[in-house]
Amino acid sequence: MGLFKNVANFVTGGAAEVQVSLVNPVLGDEHVLTASINVKPTGDTIHAKRLYLIVQAVEESSTANQLFSEEYIIEEGLQVNSGDQKEWTYEINLPSHVPPTYLAKHFSVKWMIKAALDMPGIDPNSGWQPFVLNNEIAIENLRGE
Repeated sequence: MGLFKNVANFVTGGAAEVQVSLVNPVLGDEHVLTASINVKPTGDTIHAKRLYLIVQAVEESSTANQLFSEEYIIEEGLQVNSGDQKEWTYEINLPSHVPPTYLAKHFSVKWMIKAALDMPGIDPNSGWQPFVLNNEIAIENLRGE
């Protein structure tokens, strides 16, 4: 039975529950995003190459364009024992020149964060979690000056 469960976890990414929560999901001009990541094995002890976060901004209109994407490595070579749960807190300083969140009928800029474990097969992950970046953009930044 254990062999089939291991194969299922390899294919589905179900070896662990990964959750990410934000201390403040609405950011102003400070551009500092604080994330809390929780990892809990769903069965046996897990071994992962790394735990990482991805932050991205996507412009959506008739198509989707990635405006910003950055990966942050939280820990490498980690092990979480069966029945245990580990938590990390990580602070991300977003660049000041990035576009703010914008939601309209035909155009939007959405910000998202996802935590994941780098493991064989499908990486267990938290799924994309939205957050809001409110900031004023100087006209010079829009022109690339």
